[in-house]
Amino acid sequence: MDSKSMRGIIGLVVVTLLSFGVILGTKAVTGGGEGGDTSDSAAVGRELDVKGTPGMERAVHLAEGGYETVVKTKGYGGDITMQVNFREDKKTLETVAVLEQSETEGLGARITEDDFLRQFSGMEAPVDFGGADGSDGNESGSGASNVGGGEASREEQRKSLDELENAKFSDGTYVAKGEPDDTGFTDVVSVTIEDGKITGVTWDGVTEDGQSKAKLSETGEYTMTEEGLTWKEQAEALAAALVENQALTALPMDDQGKTDAVAGVSISIGGFLNLAGECLREAAGMEEPDVTTDREEEKEEEQETGQPAEETTAQIGHWSEETTAQIGRRSEQETSAEVAGHASPMDGITGATISSGAVAEGINLAYEFLQEAVE
Repeated sequence: MDSKSMRGIIGLVVVTLLSFGVILGTKAVTGGGEGGDTSDSAAVGRELDVKGTPGMERAVHLAEGGYETVVKTKGYGGDITMQVNFREDKKTLETVAVLEQSETEGLGARITEDDFLRQFSGMEAPVDFGGADGSDGNESGSGASNVGGGEASREEQRKSLDELENAKFSDGTYVAKGEPDDTGFTDVVSVTIEDGKITGVTWDGVTEDGQSKAKLSETGEYTMTEEGLTWKEQAEALAAALVENQALTALPMDDQGKTDAVAGVSISIGGFLNLAGECLREAAGMEEPDVTTDREEEKEEEQETGQPAEETTAQIGHWSEETTAQIGRRSEQETSAEVAGHASPMDGITGATISSGAVAEGINLAYEFLQEAVE
């Protein structure tokens, strides 16, 4: 055998040995596949079955004690994914972290801030968020109008809109204004009636010094998201839909205060529906719907007896999309523990009621799952 052939054989042997070395090294790092060391996996803990529980993404009983859960809820701008960790008692919160969200920058997106999240450490679930964040609206900045009390049901509000469907309108231009929101805007809606038909609708938000939300969104000074239609474009699309359909019932609103009836519209529409409804009721010569709540009756009694009422107009006697979202969410997902009256109160983000409520919903979802899944 010549030296050239010998060098070839030696090279082949070297390559083979190196290949075996790489394979052995890989097995050592990964634990050897199915037959390898599983001590790392065992150290993590025991996975719990979350199949069949909407919103539950993952749940683990940690080896060192406690539970780690990942939940997904619906926020104002889309899904919010959170990691919620509990202590061994399955009710005391260890940490809450927001993993993914697409909420409004400077408002709902503040649910990711430490100042908001650290309040949950040591708190016992379930938690309760009743919108007590000082806001009258949500990220959209919609104002309120007197279409019903804060405790009035969505059924009452929908009924009041249904009554307008066959109403006869007097010609003229009718204007309704809401209440200032936390961003300083007051919603203003005008409806023009000609020959008994809706021929023109406008919706804008105006500050105390006269700035227009529509104008500011057009110039880029007021933005909600970097993508999609501006606030002005969405407001105009809703107005056009009302003119085209001649009925507010053509704009159904979901539990988040939004509608999928108009392409490209993602803002909350509760304020628009309320104020447009107020204009149409005036055009039809109809009185405001009577949806007096127990709280309003209590206030009237206090005033009759000379006792100062604590509730403000913004707190009762008004119905907004924030209230709609809370009513819809809590009627469907209120836990038995909350009914019993021992939920822990949490502080929300001012002006971001839906986002704050979604966090509370996620925490309570994880809590309820653990109560049922773990003996």
